[in-house]
Amino acid sequence: LFERNGFIVRLDRYMFESSCRFYRDNFISEGEPFVISVNVSRKGLWQSDFVDWYTETKNRYGVPNGCIELEFTEDFVIEDKEMFIDTVRQLHENGFLCSLDDFGAGQSSLNVLKDIPVDILKLDMLFFRGIQQGERGWKLVKSVIEMAKVLSMKTVSEGVESPEQVAMLKQLGCDYIQGYVFSKPLCEREFIDFVKHWRYQEGKD
Repeated sequence: LFERNGFIVRLDRYMFESSCRFYRDNFISEGEPFVISVNVSRKGLWQSDFVDWYTETKNRYGVPNGCIELEFTEDFVIEDKEMFIDTVRQLHENGFLCSLDDFGAGQSSLNVLKDIPVDILKLDMLFFRGIQQGERGWKLVKSVIEMAKVLSMKTVSEGVESPEQVAMLKQLGCDYIQGYVFSKPLCEREFIDFVKHWRYQEGKD
């Protein structure tokens, strides 16, 4: 509905500005870089002032370069690959990280990956459903991770729900792992406490 009536653009920008404010209020004083990922809708990306507005907002809240990651799905690329590539280039110039989200869902194409200069490839949770039943699934995940490294992309595995999957993904060289195995979605206060605890545990190790 929001895609059809255009409200999704306002929602996108509200969430992005809220994320920048949250970063400023809770993490800039920490001194240690911290990356927050924010989704962007297809309609939001195609706004003529997209790069300018996002850059101005990030800078207004003092968020350091390299600390905001914008997540796009493959639909963006299919719709207009050259425009998407140019937009990612501009975002990089203005200090953003860019990721391709939900890879492995829908019509994921290896042909798309070879051309787009994103920083991070996010493996969809569908990769990990029922994967314990055999080796074929893990062989596929390993191939995607190795391919991403060749293309200078980091990898994120989404929707991971078991310690066994975490252990295997670490063994395969996945850069980041997210899912219920670590935490359910959290409100702001709980998230801040979670990060502080996580950093404390890392410091002990």
